Amino acid sequence: MIKIIEKNKDIFILKPIFKVGENTGKLILEENLEITEFPERKEAFIFLKNKISKCNIEKVLKKIISSKREYQIDLSLFESEKISKKDLISYFYEIDLENNKNIFSLKEK
Repeated sequence: MIKIIEKNKDIFILKPIFKVGENTGKLILEENLEITEFPERKEAFIFLKNKISKCNIEKVLKKIISSKREYQIDLSLFESEKISKKDLISYFYEIDLENNKNIFSLKEK
């Protein structure tokens, strides 16, 4: 489920990382779409081999949405030249709907 919230100190902030060593030392799992958490800082990083584009955004968002933990996401860090915040929100919404859909059928008795 997607929630719009103000900063919450109990929820980890998820940030993208494209190169190991950026603000983290060498503690990041260097596998595409792997999330590494730093509990003492309440931060989590998702490693991405490539810059975010329309081609790979669906995989990135599905990984985040399917995670067992709730994350705060700074959308400005996920923006790129090709993808705006508005696009990101739209993609998140569509993927969240897809992941949480309830399929049912109406049968007459």
